[in-house]
Amino acid sequence: MTVSSGVIKTFLQWSPDAVDVPLMNGLRIQIVPTIADLPRARKLQFAAFVAREAILMVWDDDPLNIVARAKFIENEPMALVWKTPEVQEEELARTELGANVVERRPTNLLNTILVAFTLALIVTTLGAGYRQIGIEVTVDGNMLRLAFLALTPIQIFFTLVSLALLRK
Repeated sequence: MTVSSGVIKTFLQWSPDAVDVPLMNGLRIQIVPTIADLPRARKLQFAAFVAREAILMVWDDDPLNIVARAKFIENEPMALVWKTPEVQEEELARTELGANVVERRPTNLLNTILVAFTLALIVTTLGAGYRQIGIEVTVDGNMLRLAFLALTPIQIFFTLVSLALLRK
């Protein structure tokens, strides 16, 4: 028996690379590329989806079971998609009362500590560099060395960017 419906076509279009269709009871119905591939299908599944034609082929040893099996297999993918998650009574009661309780989460300060430590190192090393520049300017009187102060924002930027790249 062949079954062609919008449910089957939609399901096969949404998953073109799938090799089987999971059902809610844990079974999986195979997907074959064409009708010509049906002789190599797993016979004991009693069904197969044909991808190219977007149909469901159903067979059975007892002809009276074919229609029931076809309806079951056709409705299972939709039931799998539309099944609702189970809601616990406690959550439902809280939601109905409007008392959404915010869960307490621990505060993670690791990133804050690392950034503070990095900024302290940057200020310390730049301060030591400025001290050295100040000493050299007072010794030889060459003010051109003060041009290094203009590079301070660029040095801080690249230091923080390299730190961020190291953490990844």
